[in-house]
Amino acid sequence: MRYIFLFLLLHNLLFAIASPLDKVFNWAEQGYKDFRTYPRVNKAYELIEQNRTKEAKSLLKKALEIDSNNQKAIDLMLNICLEEKNQNCIDKYIDKAKDINLGYIYKEKAQRAKEAKEYQKAIDYAKKALKYKLKREDRYFVKLIIFDSYLKLKEYIKADDFINRRRLITYQLLKWSKVSDNLGESVYAYDLASELPNKAEYLKWQIELLLKNKEYKKASKKMEILYKVEPTPENKKQLLYLYSLTNQDENIVKVYQQKLAKGCDEYSLNFLLNYYKDNPAKEYQILKQNYPYKCVEDKKRVQFSLEYISMLKKRSPKRAKRVAKELLNNSNIVLSKKEKIFLYQTIGENYKIAKLYKSELNSGNCNRDALLYLLDFYRNKPSKYVQILKEYYPYSCLSPKKRNMLSLELVDNIIDKDKERAKEILSNLDINEIDPKSYIYISNLEAKLQNYQESIRYALEYLKYYPNDVEAIKHVGFLYFKLNQKERSAFYLIKASKLNPNDVDLLKNIGYLCVDLKEYDTATYYWNLYLKKRKNDSKIKLELASLYFYKLKDYKKAEKYLKEYKKYVKSPSIEYYLLKAKLSTQQQNYKIAVNSYKKALKVKKDDSIMYEYAHALYKTNQKDKAIKIMQQLADKSDNMEYKKELAYMYEREKEYSKAIDNFKYITKESPKSNNHLALAYAYKKVGKDEEAVREFKNAIDSNPNMNKKELKNIKNEITNSKKIHLYIAESARLDGDKKYQSTKHINNTTYNGFGSIELSYRPEFLPKRTTLFANILHNHQNPKESIQPSIGVRYQPLKDKQLYISASKFIKGGKSSRKDALLRASLGISSKDKSSNIYQNLYVDGGYFTKSDSFIAYGNYETGKKYNINKNIKVSPYLSTGATYNNDNKQKKGITNLDIGVGVAMDILPNETKYEVTPYRNRLKLEAREKYAGNSKDKNTVRLQWEFFY
Repeated sequence: MRYIFLFLLLHNLLFAIASPLDKVFNWAEQGYKDFRTYPRVNKAYELIEQNRTKEAKSLLKKALEIDSNNQKAIDLMLNICLEEKNQNCIDKYIDKAKDINLGYIYKEKAQRAKEAKEYQKAIDYAKKALKYKLKREDRYFVKLIIFDSYLKLKEYIKADDFINRRRLITYQLLKWSKVSDNLGESVYAYDLASELPNKAEYLKWQIELLLKNKEYKKASKKMEILYKVEPTPENKKQLLYLYSLTNQDENIVKVYQQKLAKGCDEYSLNFLLNYYKDNPAKEYQILKQNYPYKCVEDKKRVQFSLEYISMLKKRSPKRAKRVAKELLNNSNIVLSKKEKIFLYQTIGENYKIAKLYKSELNSGNCNRDALLYLLDFYRNKPSKYVQILKEYYPYSCLSPKKRNMLSLELVDNIIDKDKERAKEILSNLDINEIDPKSYIYISNLEAKLQNYQESIRYALEYLKYYPNDVEAIKHVGFLYFKLNQKERSAFYLIKASKLNPNDVDLLKNIGYLCVDLKEYDTATYYWNLYLKKRKNDSKIKLELASLYFYKLKDYKKAEKYLKEYKKYVKSPSIEYYLLKAKLSTQQQNYKIAVNSYKKALKVKKDDSIMYEYAHALYKTNQKDKAIKIMQQLADKSDNMEYKKELAYMYEREKEYSKAIDNFKYITKESPKSNNHLALAYAYKKVGKDEEAVREFKNAIDSNPNMNKKELKNIKNEITNSKKIHLYIAESARLDGDKKYQSTKHINNTTYNGFGSIELSYRPEFLPKRTTLFANILHNHQNPKESIQPSIGVRYQPLKDKQLYISASKFIKGGKSSRKDALLRASLGISSKDKSSNIYQNLYVDGGYFTKSDSFIAYGNYETGKKYNINKNIKVSPYLSTGATYNNDNKQKKGITNLDIGVGVAMDILPNETKYEVTPYRNRLKLEAREKYAGNSKDKNTVRLQWEFFY
């Protein structure tokens, strides 16, 4: 406790000492601040007087940074902010300022708050402003801000208190009512005005406010009071207006009925007729009671009279006619054309209407009503109706739809007599103005004019709106057919058939169309569908049989439909017999074919049928009769086919001289390539190769665009027809010839080098493919001593096969040559596929020496790949394997050699000539071989060989 007391005593002592010290320090600190801010504030004053406010503002900001409570700096800064109207700056310093009238600042802030619809803030700022001294008009303006803000906040009690409503006298009530109205508060304005007395001036003001507030019922009540106070015509008119506005019609009607009862009154009559326009009975009574409406002007009088006549037509037609005549006969009244027409209709004088309308149209003015009336008037008189259509085309006063409809009607009426005008009218139509339903009608008209492309255009537009209209789709299909666009035609007709599969005629037509398009399977499909619905249509059965036979090669179905056709007809057509004959020929039933041709010829004598009949006779071995008929056809007709077939018949019967005579005549009359070829082959068969070559060349000359394959065959024929052939071969052993190897008469049976030359000749007197030849063979060790001449004969048993049998006689030549005879057979097989790059050769050769009684044999197989260096040179690397056997030695010892090797061959060909493929050919071969089995001493070799063929 003692320590606490000491602490408190010490604290109080220190506080007593510190308090005067703090004051001293604070005074010193403030003095220092004033020392720093004073020059800046004074300088700011000077700058403001010089209008250098920006520099003054900068100094004041610096002063306020030093001393934020410097009152002079704050007041000066606020003055600058007010001049610059810098609201943020004003807000920052306004609460610290002392020596400035802030009333106007608060007034400005109140106005801004009101404009921003911050009404409570506006009230607060305005009240602050009122605390300061303001000008009278400014004070009134601030009060208006407060009053308007209370009204906007709907705080009407506070507004009442603010204007001291309870103590307001009449003129003040009126004043504040008008002020409220000006402020857009007309409801509150009326609330104030409602306390005003019932004087005319105040009642008018109240009515004005009620009208603004759309309180018409209240306004009418106030108007009744005003009318009692001031019963003027103007007030009565306004009262009637308010009655009508608030649907108080019964009050209005009473007023006008009373007035009309006293006599004709234009305004009352107009009102009552308008009022009762939906009550025909009342309207009729008013019109009846007030006829002839003398109190109204002529125009209205005519109007009411016409309305009266309209009502009389149903109630009293005779009275209606009488009134109409009175109106027509009244010379003082000018009637319009329309009014005259109505009156003429009433009294039944329609011809006068037609005359009136026609006169108007003839003046050059297109009138819709006139034109339509005339068309209707002459509806049952076709010639006059069409005349109207012609005269007043293009009906420019009508709607596009009606105009187009009449244009089409005109086209329909003149299309047969005046096609050019019909085309012109159709070309003027705008497709965008036409009812889509009419597109198909226009399409039909265009088709009638043979404008098929336009017809299709309209039909396709129609299908955009009615895509499943079968008749329209068919129509498009037939139009495309007329334009010979058969594929499109088929597309649309098939589409129509899918939508309406029961249209049997369409199925039949599609079948015919598909035949034209060579879509034979589709044709048979639709014809079969057709026959399911119409089984007895024999014509289509015959069509199907023909289609299956000629195009689809389905002979069983052709026979089936041919039989079905026969069931339904008593007298078959010539087409039936011809088809049956052809079918029988195909089935090799030639006797039936001959019988069918006979029946066909009974129906119709025709050279083409006789031609086929002769063929059938030939097949039944009635060859003489067939040739006789063909000779008759050839003699009486210029048709080269008959001559050609006769020539072929003679050729088949090996009467070559007659065949050649006919072919010569044919080539003379028709020098075509195929005719020259036929003659060439006929010459070949009788061994006249020179004549054959001549005709082969003529065939080439007569057809510059001949098929390449056919051309090559003909060139080969020309080349192979040569009688003299030359073959040269030279083979050099690059590793040196061996002495223990002798020359063999079948090349390549030894590895040693050799040379050979052979000349062959094919005489005409020998059998075909038989050749005489002479050969000289030698080796490279002792060329002169080893020369071995020989002569012989060679035969090729199979055409186009490299199989040869020969017999040759050796003649003594060099010292080491011999006399003997050699019987020899050889076979060569090469790859012939020109499109393939495979290189393959197989060669087998064997011989028997009759005098020495010894054998020699050789076989070799090569396989590789060909590379075309250019069109004349081919290089072929290859692998090979071979075998040899011979016992052609003194000991008659069999020597064998089996080897393998690698090589490369180069074929060098000349350019192809006009008539020959390869007149000659060079071949170089370089190869290395090695023995892998056999008893031959020679084990391997490398050799180079050259061959020349001519």
